[in-house]
Amino acid sequence: MEEQNHNGLKLGLLLTILLVAVLAVWFYFGNMVMKEGDKNPNTSVVKEETLEVKPYVPSDGEMEITLYFGNSIKNPNLNDCTLVYPVKRNIGRALPWLSTMQELIKGPTEKEKTEGYVALFPINTSINSINLDTGTLSIDFSKAIEENFTSCSGSLRLTSIEKTFLEFPNIKKIKLGVDGNWNRDEILQP
Repeated sequence: MEEQNHNGLKLGLLLTILLVAVLAVWFYFGNMVMKEGDKNPNTSVVKEETLEVKPYVPSDGEMEITLYFGNSIKNPNLNDCTLVYPVKRNIGRALPWLSTMQELIKGPTEKEKTEGYVALFPINTSINSINLDTGTLSIDFSKAIEENFTSCSGSLRLTSIEKTFLEFPNIKKIKLGVDGNWNRDEILQP
């Protein structure tokens, strides 16, 4: 008899726990579909909501920069060798000048290419060093930057670098070198 009472107590406790769990689930999910203003808790009316698409905002570890590329639609055949056009990118805040120059060398994204933006630097161009000192940004490139360097392509490359980096408020002047040679009469010439 005592064993039957004990089994009955276990069964009653189990049913109570089950009932509480079912009520908790019903209450939780029932409130999820209820919206403000619904009067009858037995109905589950879901009101239409508008999805707002917000522009991408860089995280604390990122910053937005403006890069300048040639554009074959806005400047057909790149006839004006000084015209470059802005595109926005997000980069990490660590080493922003290096990241910015790497993005210029990479060139436009596939989407940007469909909009007419064109790469200005040979893809095998590398950066030997980049340094900011008292407002002057010094960038030393590998010899590859001079590949196919004509008066027009060279002008586009230099304008791209200048416009991109002068967007940074702490950069006032840009100094360029090739494999450690900083003499502008000897480097970056057609």
